[in-house]
Order: sequence, then C-alpha cells, then structure tokens
Amino acid sequence: MGVKSVLLAGGLLALALASPAGAVVINSTSPTWLNMVGGSGQVLNQANGAFTDARWGTPASGQKSGLGFDPANPPSQTIPVNTNFLLGTLQHYNNPTLAGTAASSVDLNLLTTVAGATPASQTFSFRFLIDETPNVRPCAYPSDTPCADKITFQNLDVMRHGKPIRWRHQEPIHPWVAGEQ
Repeated sequence: MGVKSVLLAGGLLALALASPAGAVVINSTSPTWLNMVGGSGQVLNQANGAFTDARWGTPASGQKSGLGFDPANPPSQTIPVNTNFLLGTLQHYNNPTLAGTAASSVDLNLLTTVAGATPASQTFSFRFLIDETPNVRPCAYPSDTPCADKITFQNLDVMRHGKPIRWRHQEPIHPWVAGEQ
C-alpha cells in the first residue's frame, strides 16, 4: 500500500482571509466527501482514525484506494489576517485495484467555522480528478515503486466578499503523483 500525505493549507493550500478585526479564530473544519464519479464499491465519509475517507475500487489485494482528510480544527486556532493557516491533512491511499473499478473524481467540502468572519460558517469545495494506474510497467507516471497514481486538485470557485480566495501550494503538485510502496 502506498500512502502519501500533504498538508491542506500548510503544504498543499494556504487560505488568506481578510477581516477588519485583525485576527480570526477558526473553531472547526468538517470534511464531507461527495459526488464520486465512476468506480465500484464507493465508500464516502468513512471514519478512519482522525481521517474521514472516500474509498473506491475492487482491491487487487488488501484495501481500496482512496483519499482521506484530517481537519486541523478543533482545537481552535487564532489566525492574524493575511496569514496562511492549516485546514488539515490530505492523504492518498494508493492501493492496487482491479481494472475498471477506480473512481475518476470526487469532491471534498470543508465546512469551516470562523469566529470574527461574516458569515461565520463557510464551505470550501474542491474536486480531485483521479487517474488510478494499473500498476504495471511501463508506468504512466514513473516512480520509485511502480506505479504512481495522479491526483489533480481543482478549486471550485471559492469566493469571499466578491473576490476569489487565494489558494497557494508550496510545491508543484498540479498534478499530485503518489507512488506505490
């Protein structure tokens, strides 16, 4: 099984909120997986320790492939305005699946409660495009251990005060390629 984690907001994404108060308090972030396209054996919003998972595919051996999200809040964190902050950790479970059983995309909504913001609760929506590889050489996305999958991240037009929220990543992850282990 291959597992690759990235920080959503701290490593994958960073969200800058503007507030006249000088700081905001993020009380909670709640993940919801939805709108999975394709695949067999779809499982949405499965508890997996601190993670909430979306899983797909008929395993060739072991577990289903999937994505998981572990929110950073609670506990609450106070964020100065125009400062990057962590929403949570995104994890990819790269497991071999039988041909034709993989999902091609899934959406993730993050309901985030922010004290000092209007509105206090906001949903940030993302789409992940999934290219689940057959794990045989030649690999579509070469990696140290064959074969990596490709997960492409899309922001779904998040707006605040009529302006797009700025999302940043610290490494070139469009697309994100996660290898097998």
